[in-house]
Amino acid sequence: MDSYKDSGIGQFIWDDDFRAWVLAPTPELEAYWSGWLREHPEKREVVQSAREIVLATTVQEPELPVSEMERSIQNTLRQLAALEGTPAPVKKYSLYSWLSYAAVFLLVCSLGWWRYQHLLSPLPSVTGEITEGAIAPGLISRQNTTRSPLNIQLPDGSMILLQPQSRLSYPERFAREKREVFLAGEAFFNIVPASGQPFFVRTDELVTKVLGTSFWVRSFQKEPGITVRVKTGKVAVFKNGQENESDPSELGGTHAAVLTPNQQIVYSRKEAQLEKSLVALPEPVSEVFDTFRFEYDDTPVSQAFEDLKKAYGVDIVFEESLSDCPVTASIGGFPLYEQLRILCKAISTEYEVANGIITIKGSICK
Repeated sequence: MDSYKDSGIGQFIWDDDFRAWVLAPTPELEAYWSGWLREHPEKREVVQSAREIVLATTVQEPELPVSEMERSIQNTLRQLAALEGTPAPVKKYSLYSWLSYAAVFLLVCSLGWWRYQHLLSPLPSVTGEITEGAIAPGLISRQNTTRSPLNIQLPDGSMILLQPQSRLSYPERFAREKREVFLAGEAFFNIVPASGQPFFVRTDELVTKVLGTSFWVRSFQKEPGITVRVKTGKVAVFKNGQENESDPSELGGTHAAVLTPNQQIVYSRKEAQLEKSLVALPEPVSEVFDTFRFEYDDTPVSQAFEDLKKAYGVDIVFEESLSDCPVTASIGGFPLYEQLRILCKAISTEYEVANGIITIKGSICK
């Protein structure tokens, strides 16, 4: 997994596999990039910046011609080279100098200007994701034909951030027993809690059921998979027609799953199965995250693991015999996977991530 170890932001944003992972993740891509980030935690900020640029400069249709992309890059590089008085390199970037950030800024500006000049017409209509017959009549339908996210407030006060080339359909007033919307495309949901009135997000093949939480759903029919990613709270994800089951675990992990913060599922349309995992870049979810110092001086490692569980909302499983293993370390400011690596190294163990759970491998600290 070392083919990207020397890559900078520029290399990532033009790499086909990286873009596929960001824009249309599959279980295979998710496993690869999650593993790569665990091996290269020093690249977390670079990857995060590259992800944001890819998402910010990508729309579903039409695609930016390759020739225009290359011309924008080379123009940017020539401008930077003129500042330095050196020939323009070809797709080589210095990550830790200010010029790398200037390059990214100019690149985004160049792409934005190109789109403004050449793509002023509205985006084409969303088609194919959910058939009109599957949506109840009389619903309000909001379609985002712009190139910026669209804020939508639902009748219950829930807020939706509808992404470009996406459509959301919902009733003028929700039923007493449930709240139900239909999504074609991608959106971020921040749902107002309502006891006894669950919230359903329906896509062409999956149903996401929640009470009150925030999460992402991405479902474009031309992509090989559907992704549901949880930021806060808890959601249950079902294959269509099985959402009325009281216990998702009874359906098995390939047909339904319960997700908590920093967990996700990727549904393979080809295999018709769900795969649960942690997100590649877990983010703090605790409102009191800033109160954690993550500094330990001969502290039982169980306390450190408990801090991480609370800060990131993740499950960390370890043998009881490891609980009192002393650890001395300062792990503040590091991403989650690097924090885990430091702690495990301190007690001579390792960790693995499977099915959205972190497991510490080992029973004796040395």
